[in-house]
Order: sequence, then C-alpha cells, then structure tokens
Amino acid sequence: MQVDEPVAKAFGSEEKARLLAAAKARRSPHIYPALMLNLHAGLRDGEIRGSVGRIDLVKAVLVVGKAKTLAGRAGVRSIAMCSARSRSMRSGI
Repeated sequence: MQVDEPVAKAFGSEEKARLLAAAKARRSPHIYPALMLNLHAGLRDGEIRGSVGRIDLVKAVLVVGKAKTLAGRAGVRSIAMCSARSRSMRSGI
C-alpha cells in the first residue's frame, strides 16, 4: 500500500508521559482509561467509545467489533490488556 504523505507521527515517551499526566489531572474519570487504550492498544476514537461493555476485566481482554482491516472490511478482534491498561480500566469504570 503506497502512501504519498505521512499518515501519523508516533508520540515519544516524554510526550506520552505529559499526555497521561494531563489526563489524570482532568475531572472526568474516563479520559485516562480512554487515552491508555489509544496509546497502548492503538484503538481509534470510535472503537474506544464503543468499548464499554466489551471489556472482560477477569480475562483482561477487550473485544473490538467492526474494526477496519487493510482491505477495508470490518471484523472483530480481541486485544489482550497489559496490567497497566487493566488497572486504568478498573479505575475508570
């Protein structure tokens, strides 16, 4: 797949740390867990908003429905949650 211009720039470790610190300082308890999903699982905005109820904290798995593939088709994928992601989900739910 040829791309004419850069699609996105990855955050550096200092940028991630600043983002996470700012998210923790917000009044909404949902911002930090959503940012953790985005940074560590690569979820898109719509996938994050649709993830409530699809998180199994016991098995530490998130099931994402209608995820786009390179072929443009929608599919279902499961994402294993690392311990930091699991902790952020428990604190934000």
